[in-house]
Amino acid sequence: NTIAPIKLSPDLYFLKPNETHHKYKTSLLIQNCTSINIDDMIVNPLQSQNILTEMFNGSDYVSVSPHNAALNIVHVSKTYVLKAAFNRTMLHSLPLMMNIISNLYLHNLNVTENIHVWISSFIQEITDRSFIMVMIVQCLTVGVTMTGLPS
Repeated sequence: NTIAPIKLSPDLYFLKPNETHHKYKTSLLIQNCTSINIDDMIVNPLQSQNILTEMFNGSDYVSVSPHNAALNIVHVSKTYVLKAAFNRTMLHSLPLMMNIISNLYLHNLNVTENIHVWISSFIQEITDRSFIMVMIVQCLTVGVTMTGLPS
C-alpha cells in the first residue's frame, strides 16, 4: 500500500502569467488597501512564483468573483499585514495559501530558495483485531482504577 505524495504548488488552483483561461483555475486576487505601489513587494514576487495576479482596489470581493483565493494587503503601524481569503471548498487551499505567503516573505528577505509543500494520505495500519485488544486493555484499566477508588 504505497501512496505517492502530491506536491502542492500554485498551479493547482492559479493561472500562470501567460495563461488566460482554465475551467478550475483563476488568477490570485490582490486587494491593495495601502496608499503605495505594492508591485515590487507583492506582485512581482508572486509572479516569480508563476502566479497570475489581478489587482483590485474596491471592497466588495463578490463583484470580482469567482476567484480561488485573494490577498488583502493592509498597512498597519509601519508593517504590512496580509489577510488571506480562500475558497474552503477547494481541497488543500489553506496550506497552499500559507505556502504562497511564506514564499512571498522569503522573497522579500532576499532568500533565493522556496518552500515546497507535499501532501500524502494517512494510511491506517491498525487492524480490527488490534483495535479490539486496545479497547479491552483500556476498559480493564478503567475498571481496575474504579475499584480502587474510595466509595
